[in-house]
Amino acid sequence: MEELYHVEKDDSIAGSIERDDGVLHRAGMVFLMRSDGKILITRRSLSKETFPDAYYSSCAFDVSFGETYEEAARRELFEETGIHDTPEYLGEFSFYEPPENGMVAVFKCKNNELVGIDRKESIDSHWYST
Repeated sequence: MEELYHVEKDDSIAGSIERDDGVLHRAGMVFLMRSDGKILITRRSLSKETFPDAYYSSCAFDVSFGETYEEAARRELFEETGIHDTPEYLGEFSFYEPPENGMVAVFKCKNNELVGIDRKESIDSHWYST
């Protein structure tokens, strides 16, 4: 079972928890952008427990206990797209849509490398104009 940060509404750490939907925890998303201004949007796998078949950011993640938001963003960007890069932090927001309850850090990453989508995570992806 994955161990996550349990956080308060101000994102201060309350402890660690095993993944438990409904508990406020750290999460994040990365928007991958190309130099032509297009943004990669993915469509979540049908097998995902939360929001299956929904359009989403380029990749999304929970922050494992002991990891920073930035480390988790780099890890997940590589796991879900095959891109080795350092995303730029943009800000955070609180997201509550049961069963999800997260402090979500948002990142962008400008990169023109060929993307390899992890088909366990996403069933489709498309580059959209901004």
